[in-house]
Amino acid sequence: DSYQLRQGVKYSELKKSYVIFVCLSAPFGQGKSMYTFRQTCQEDPKIVLKDGQYTLFLNASGDKNGLPEKLENLLKYIQTGNAADEFTEKLSGRVKEFQEDNDWRERYMTLEMKMDEKWEAGRLEGRREGLLEGHREGHREGRLEGRLEGLQQGLQQGRIENERKLVSLICKKLAKGKTVDEIADMLEEEPDNIRLICEAAAKYAPEYDEDFVLKEMGIF
Repeated sequence: DSYQLRQGVKYSELKKSYVIFVCLSAPFGQGKSMYTFRQTCQEDPKIVLKDGQYTLFLNASGDKNGLPEKLENLLKYIQTGNAADEFTEKLSGRVKEFQEDNDWRERYMTLEMKMDEKWEAGRLEGRREGLLEGHREGHREGRLEGRLEGLQQGLQQGRIENERKLVSLICKKLAKGKTVDEIADMLEEEPDNIRLICEAAAKYAPEYDEDFVLKEMGIF
């Protein structure tokens, strides 16, 4: 909130701020159209922090009885796309302008792609962590079954097709006599991850039939 206050201004003069979430369906499983939150004391909910901060959730499909007319018209527009007053008509016009603006749509798609890339990077990192955790758990138990189970838990976060390709590449490298470290360096993967797959593939040496290895690891 510091950006709202000039030097020397009291905290009590902080302006009200609102964070508004617009939902198409009930966010809390109830039929209300508006939910307003403020910060309260957990030990005594009657004590409300007077910091001027409000968080609102608007539910376009909720019961609109008792709402101000302008808010009711806005929620109906969000739900149906039909404008009912001057404000929603202007809003509808702006929406159409953006829909027909190819430059804006391109910028929006670029942002969406960047968000997808960040999500994918996070998913891959989670898969690698799952692989390592499964490997460590297997070593603690000292059983191959434990290692494979841990690996399977990690693989559930990734795409099956990517794992099939990875196993296929490793089997081909093993058939050519490559070591775990050499394979890890070639594929730019962590040696612990490669070692775990190599241990599962060792049962099928020297052919290293990838179909059998995939079944051994529970990847179909």
